[in-house]
Amino acid sequence: MTAARRRALLISGAIVLVVALVAGFTSGSSEADRLDRARSEERAQRSHLRAAKVSITAQNKALRNAYSAAAKLAKDLVEGNADVALTQNDLSIAKTAFQNTSLLLNAQNSRRDAVKSCLSGVKRALDATRANDARGATTFLRAAAPACQSALTDPGRAAPVLAFDFADPFILRAGSEYFAFATNAAGGSVQEAHGTDLSHWDLTGNALGNIPAWAVAGSIWAPAALVRGPVTVLYYTAREASSGRQCITVALGARPGGPFLDGSTAPLECGDMGAIDPSPFVDANGSAYLLYKTERPARIWSRPLTPDGRAFAGPAQALLSSSQHWEAGNVEAPSMLRNGAMTWLFYSGNDWNGRSYAEGVARCVGPGGPCTAIAGNPILASQGSAAGPGGGEVFTDASGGWWLAYHAYQEPLVKYPNSRLLHFARIGFGGPGGTPSLTP
Repeated sequence: MTAARRRALLISGAIVLVVALVAGFTSGSSEADRLDRARSEERAQRSHLRAAKVSITAQNKALRNAYSAAAKLAKDLVEGNADVALTQNDLSIAKTAFQNTSLLLNAQNSRRDAVKSCLSGVKRALDATRANDARGATTFLRAAAPACQSALTDPGRAAPVLAFDFADPFILRAGSEYFAFATNAAGGSVQEAHGTDLSHWDLTGNALGNIPAWAVAGSIWAPAALVRGPVTVLYYTAREASSGRQCITVALGARPGGPFLDGSTAPLECGDMGAIDPSPFVDANGSAYLLYKTERPARIWSRPLTPDGRAFAGPAQALLSSSQHWEAGNVEAPSMLRNGAMTWLFYSGNDWNGRSYAEGVARCVGPGGPCTAIAGNPILASQGSAAGPGGGEVFTDASGGWWLAYHAYQEPLVKYPNSRLLHFARIGFGGPGGTPSLTP
């Protein structure tokens, strides 16, 4: 492993760990547990940060030495008496080395400054979270976002869309606006971000105005939204206090960005052993369906919705069960699209809490299935610094282009309570029979 790669891993580790520290305060069983975990994570973060600073200092020294050596070589060549043609050739090589080293040094200094700004902002957000100041935490995270994205970007690779814990993302486009929703973390029970393009996002805080009495606080995840006339319906997963099952429920908002209020007295769907990962789909004729996963055994379902999207209009139809080795017996996080005459189901497989988590696709007869996983799965797996990509949701941009929003851990910090960061991938249909492909 090169020194630059080791440095990048240390920097990413320090940032992602401290971001995860903020996210970790919104989950867990008790205040004592949260504080114990916070102390442990703070000690680990300080160790990572010290190592990152040492690595940055050493790398800067090496770059400055190379910079000086290139400059000296250029000077020696100019003052020497070597053959003119040879001198010009060596001068050209020295000039290139000089310029490249200068660029590396400037980039290193910029990234070091970004690391400092990111860690400072996230620390302030952590302090606000400890003081139960959710609005303050969101404000500090929002201010630190550009620096964190810069610090987490490996040279030659695209940055995560958001450099904070934003798991199980869902993107809702309303006209020229985009609303992003995600599992509970520092930004609230249902985290929300807003943008007018796919490159610039503003954290706007908690989209969920209340948690129903039957649900366990801190157990909110995998939100998804559907606009039905003047009302936007938010589907999400919560744990039922009486049974301990994970269940799907509904909240309503007067606008696409919420706030959403859940007036339910019972869940919408629990299955026999639990139901999670709701995702709405609207067919070409305007009919709406809700896709979701049931537990033990893992299975993905589709069920028609009433026109207002608030209740079911018919029985559930099984779409997909685990049938491929890479899935390791688990299929979840469904999301469906129709491209021409073809209906495709995107889904995740394997263990969500590791590097083997990945994204697959299945060909469906229609919104009620059945669906058959393609032979080329998984179509998105761990690569580079992005580990365990999954939790994908499809959406279209203002030009009608298809995208997949998904989360991934940032190497080397994989597994909870580390953060899962938001990424986008373009969806193409260039394979045999128009099979979807992804370009991160």
